[in-house]
Amino acid sequence: MDWFLNLDHGLPWLARMERPADLDQVELDVKRITLETEGVAEILSYEQDLDTRTRVLQIRLRVRDIYGAELPITATRA
Repeated sequence: MDWFLNLDHGLPWLARMERPADLDQVELDVKRITLETEGVAEILSYEQDLDTRTRVLQIRLRVRDIYGAELPITATRA
């Protein structure tokens, strides 16, 4: 699922990933967009790792939907 990487949703990826990357703001933005997504009831876990050499950000979430199902989500942004 790459819906929270979609620039049409208002996430300013280029600004957030400038040097130095504002990872705290990235986390806040991703969590906000995730919780605003129809069908998502809650975020159960969130992890993000930035490879500073390659500038690749990997985000891993586990969410619960409105039906009680737990869903893993992984996205990578270069």
